[in-house]
Amino acid sequence: MSKNGANYMSLEQQHEASDPRFSAWVEASAGAGKTKILTDRVLRLLLAGVPPERILCLTFTKAAAAEMAMRITSRLSAWSLASDATLCDDLLSLSGKRAKQNLLERARGLFALVVDSAEKLQVETIHGFCQSLLRRFPLEAKLSPQFDVIDDTIAKEYLKTARDLIIRKAISEQNGPFSHAFIELAETINEAELSNLLEEIIGEQFRFREIFEGPANEKTLGNIIRTQLNINSLEIELKTIEEISSYDSKTLAELEKAVVILMLGNQSDRALSNTIKNWLQNKKPNRASFEIYKLGFLTQKGSIRTRLASVKIFNEHPSLEQTLTSEASRLTAVDDKLKCFDLVSRNEKLAFLSQSVMQLYTENKKNNAVIDYNDLVALANRLIENDEISPWILYKLDGGIDHLLLDEAQDTNSEQWKIMETLVKEFFTEQNGIGNLGPRTLFVVGDPKQSIFSFQGADPKLFKMKQQTLKESFELAKQPWKEVKLDISYRSSAAVLKAVDTVFEPESSEFSSIKHHPFRSGQAGLVEIWPPEGPVDRKLRDFWSVPRKQIHLDEPSTRLASKIASKISSWIKSGEILESRGRAIEPRDIIILLRQRSHFMEELVNALKQKLVPVAGVDRMILTDQLAVMDLMAFGKFVLLPEDDLNLANLLKSPFLEIDEDELLELCWDRGDSTLWETLNNKSTLNRKFSETVDWLKDWLERAHRLSTFELYSDLLSMGGRRKLLERIGAEAGDPIDQFLAQILEYDRTNVPTLQGFVDWLSNGNHEIKRDMEADGSNKVRIMTVHGAKGLQAPIVFMPDTISKPNQSPKIVWSERGSNQQFPLWSPNRQGNPEMLEKLREVELEIREKEYLRLLYVAMTRAEDRLYIGGWGTLPKDEDSTWYGKLKNRLKPIARDANGVLQISSDQVSVPDKKDIRPIRKKDTLRLPGWVWKAPKELTFETDRLIPSAPNQIRNNISLFALEKTDKFLKGRIIHSLLQILPNIPAEKRWNLATKYLLDEYPKLDKEQKDEYIATALKVINYPCLSEIFSENAFVEAPLNGTVKENGIDREVMARVDRLVVLDKEVIIADFKTDKRPPKKFDDIEEIYKNQMNIYYKLIKKIYPKHIIRPMLIWTEGPKRIEFPEKYLSQS
Repeated sequence: MSKNGANYMSLEQQHEASDPRFSAWVEASAGAGKTKILTDRVLRLLLAGVPPERILCLTFTKAAAAEMAMRITSRLSAWSLASDATLCDDLLSLSGKRAKQNLLERARGLFALVVDSAEKLQVETIHGFCQSLLRRFPLEAKLSPQFDVIDDTIAKEYLKTARDLIIRKAISEQNGPFSHAFIELAETINEAELSNLLEEIIGEQFRFREIFEGPANEKTLGNIIRTQLNINSLEIELKTIEEISSYDSKTLAELEKAVVILMLGNQSDRALSNTIKNWLQNKKPNRASFEIYKLGFLTQKGSIRTRLASVKIFNEHPSLEQTLTSEASRLTAVDDKLKCFDLVSRNEKLAFLSQSVMQLYTENKKNNAVIDYNDLVALANRLIENDEISPWILYKLDGGIDHLLLDEAQDTNSEQWKIMETLVKEFFTEQNGIGNLGPRTLFVVGDPKQSIFSFQGADPKLFKMKQQTLKESFELAKQPWKEVKLDISYRSSAAVLKAVDTVFEPESSEFSSIKHHPFRSGQAGLVEIWPPEGPVDRKLRDFWSVPRKQIHLDEPSTRLASKIASKISSWIKSGEILESRGRAIEPRDIIILLRQRSHFMEELVNALKQKLVPVAGVDRMILTDQLAVMDLMAFGKFVLLPEDDLNLANLLKSPFLEIDEDELLELCWDRGDSTLWETLNNKSTLNRKFSETVDWLKDWLERAHRLSTFELYSDLLSMGGRRKLLERIGAEAGDPIDQFLAQILEYDRTNVPTLQGFVDWLSNGNHEIKRDMEADGSNKVRIMTVHGAKGLQAPIVFMPDTISKPNQSPKIVWSERGSNQQFPLWSPNRQGNPEMLEKLREVELEIREKEYLRLLYVAMTRAEDRLYIGGWGTLPKDEDSTWYGKLKNRLKPIARDANGVLQISSDQVSVPDKKDIRPIRKKDTLRLPGWVWKAPKELTFETDRLIPSAPNQIRNNISLFALEKTDKFLKGRIIHSLLQILPNIPAEKRWNLATKYLLDEYPKLDKEQKDEYIATALKVINYPCLSEIFSENAFVEAPLNGTVKENGIDREVMARVDRLVVLDKEVIIADFKTDKRPPKKFDDIEEIYKNQMNIYYKLIKKIYPKHIIRPMLIWTEGPKRIEFPEKYLSQS
């Protein structure tokens, strides 16, 4: 198809799909412009006079919602300023019709209408809509009006808590249902596997929520499982075995005859003869004897042996084969039924535990007024399906939604479809909305070929099924309905699309009619399939040698990562041109897509860094796997337990302290029974670096006593810690550090905030952080999974992970139980699977295989211009079972071979269609300016506030970025604290208490300093003429706020008085000073001290105008008291 033909056809399809007069179901292939069609439809609805608040757009992700809202507002903003000619052309391209003047005027006014509307245009995710619905009707949904939505990390914590409670209950009851359940399951799986099973089952609770809603009951669950496995409730294992051992006379005679005949054969025949004989003579058969008997006829996997007896015996006795085959068939049927009994028992116990954990999990969430993301959809459904209240709720919603638009419909699960169908059902009521304008419409767009979220309940069959049911509903209501198929790709080059069509042409119904029409014909494109990187034979050493250097193994994945990095590096260095853009290739043009997260991600990042290629890292990270976070955790663990030798060694080696290997060996070697912390303290007197290290560690131990977790880590990072981590690890450590601080705040928000609790919470949790690779728009290569890249595109795409295959052994299969509900069935191994379970497993594998192919389609269609395909490892015999095999074998006939590399290309014969004129951003390493290392200027307040106790002349501010924080006011703070605490303590206990206080709060002080400070404080307290200010009537550290006039201006004052004594006729104001040399007389007092007491005097005089006010300063050295003369006060 020519480009002009494609252009005409695409515009016609777009106008048809976006026509607001019709409800439409649009099936759009990758790159067909789904987002554009959605925005066009919204714009045409607004132009048709539909109020913004009556339009509801539901998308799959928050990013997609933000993108759509941005496109709509940008277009409306451009319309408001466009000339008549420009606006007329834009509206013509939008609808295919020439706009009249009144439509131009309305288009110009839409921007203000949408921005100023009290009820904004609703563009949100399905979960966001459900949350807003529950916020609007919380009591009807039986929720707290202040409910909170927890993320997956917190939800896993709640689930873990529920599981641990059940385990403790099982341990405590010893002989109850929980202990019996754990004992039976423990025979086949370990604790970690059980936890994973419970998490997997409860994670898919949308499948069976209704089944598990009642009280946990083994018998009820057992009956459900028996029904699923077609077992009568009266059937039991022993009865089944007794039935098979009871033969009619004819069968018994045939088997007895077989015993005699087989004794005439070879050794195997005679062994079978003895097996049958023992079985027939057994008067009390049981499961153990049956297992022995069946192995004479069946293999370990449960199938009939290919040869039941020797050929010679069968030739001499033809009837024997029929006898043995009949018995083998009977045993196969019984064996299958016994496997079902085993399955009932184990699944009964697993379902009982799952239901119990789920109910505790639900109860815990309810007690804490929280819900998870699964609850959002389930509770919203329950709300609008409740016969008692749903009419009122739908009436309220009915007045607000006239046009519903659904994006990515192929990824909508059955629970979410219920909400859509309930909303759409109201479109067919007689009232047909409250004050609506024109027909109410539904617009659905999706692509079953891109349904890749089955783990969230998505099923491409649902897409087709809902299309048919909604079509019938609209036609029955005689409302206009259209179905549009968009297969023109605006994204990919002809070469890429040719490869996609060729690969998927032989596939099943989902891809049978696949045919993409390239809009970008004439643009350069390239698809390359590299030879796979296979394992190489490792040369064995002939003799053992001293391991003086690390040996790097030649791993296939490492080689492929290096190859990709070298390719990208060569492009950037040589300035290779990206033809469709008419400029050199930049790192931001490249996405590397992986089928799953693995070690290969890290290998890629390392290889790119070695080649100095800017790389954004990975799209998700386990927080506790990051080096910077490991160092921060080591710091927290040390503060909690300095005696942990291994953790302290890790901290010493971290960027915070930078102890090298030799120094660490010196500390650890030959230290006897001493801990590493004790050894470090002992050796600090002989080694300056060790001394500085001990001082640093003790300082933080002291800080940890008085700072919150967030304050502790914030101070650590601001006082050089962040800089040291970034210098050692690199700029990529910045994101994990920020996420670490965010996790502290999240923990403090949902738990009792303690350092011990946080460290344990983070250590034991699998905290996976999702990173938005598009957020900062930086010029870097992006590495992500195919699932994470859904909705994204790039000029150049690498697919190196094409040989790995999905796990072929699903632990849990799901059996249908009606009403869209399924029941989980689990078997610990395939040998124990009955026939029914094997069939269900085959269905699961077929579903997984189809999604594996759809994932390949999504991956290939992310590429705009170039697609590079590679792989590592050994291809299986069935090559077509892997992506690489399919791609290589199906593209080979249409590709050219360039030295082992298969290539499909298209030349640049047209003008670049995506010409990019933006300059290449060169991002230099960020250097902190010099001012950050200097002390900041004094704080100024908008209210020009006076703080007498911290006058401007006293400068105690220091830089947050300074390497050290000196504290020249430490003595004053300590003596003030002692003067505050000790007066209320009995005299004989003051010294001991003061000593303990200083030991706890200021462990770095030496004994001489401590004794000096305590003696000074006690001397002041015991000074006879100060007995009044240390009486029980005194206010300690009394806050004093108010306003005073200074130079004719009212000034706000915030102060704190050391001692304030209010008597019947007088008020004493006492302030302590710790200067070394007290003044001899009043006139020698510094002006700042006089001004301070003068402000106190003025404020107190306002409070007690009839009292005599006696301000005094008390110097702790001496001590010496100087009272302010009345003459000075009267002048002030």
